[in-house]
Amino acid sequence: MSRPVRTSTSSKAAEAKSNTHFLKNRVEELEAEVTSLKKRLDDLRKAKNTTVHKKQKEYVTTSTIEHKSGDDLKVSDLQRRMDDLNLQHTKEMEDLKRSHRDSLQKLKKAPSSPTPCNHEEEIAALKRKNKDLQSENEELKLFNEELKTENSAMREKFEELFAELSIKEAQWCEKEEQLNLKMKLQWGEKYREWMEVTEKKIADLQAANDLLGAHLNMGAVRMTLKCPTRSYMKNREDR
Repeated sequence: MSRPVRTSTSSKAAEAKSNTHFLKNRVEELEAEVTSLKKRLDDLRKAKNTTVHKKQKEYVTTSTIEHKSGDDLKVSDLQRRMDDLNLQHTKEMEDLKRSHRDSLQKLKKAPSSPTPCNHEEEIAALKRKNKDLQSENEELKLFNEELKTENSAMREKFEELFAELSIKEAQWCEKEEQLNLKMKLQWGEKYREWMEVTEKKIADLQAANDLLGAHLNMGAVRMTLKCPTRSYMKNREDR
């Protein structure tokens, strides 16, 4: 993309404005320097006028005169520098005024209407690019709509599967509870039957044991009745 061509009028105006700004800054710097030198010159003059003379006449010697002459030299040097700065300041002010007048004359002589720029090719390229961007934007919009439709379908399918899974999970939980209850009932019934059988066996064994004990006792009594002497001797041996 090419940069727009500046007209001669705007270029000259910018140059004049830049020169004016530079010269104004230079004038301000010179004025500040002149002010500083004036202040320094006033300080030296005050110091010169307020010099304390010693009372003793013998101390008013050549050294004092030389000191005063040194101050006079400093004042003269500062005065000379101030004069030079004033001349320089006056010259630069004249240059500034002359440059400003020249700039105004150039602006007056310049044509009022800017020279037309030939941007047909750039405008045509921008139009083509804008058209391409619009076409690409339309394609992106269509693709976005397709994605939205697909997303909605997937969301509906997900909700349907989630609802189906929730129902199946509830059914599985119910069946599991029923199976656990059934197993508990079956185990309880089997345990009850087993206990009944076990108790019956214990009762039968107890009855058989009692019957056997009764038979053994009856046999022992009979043997005692048949052989009393043997029983008597056996009892004595046991003692």
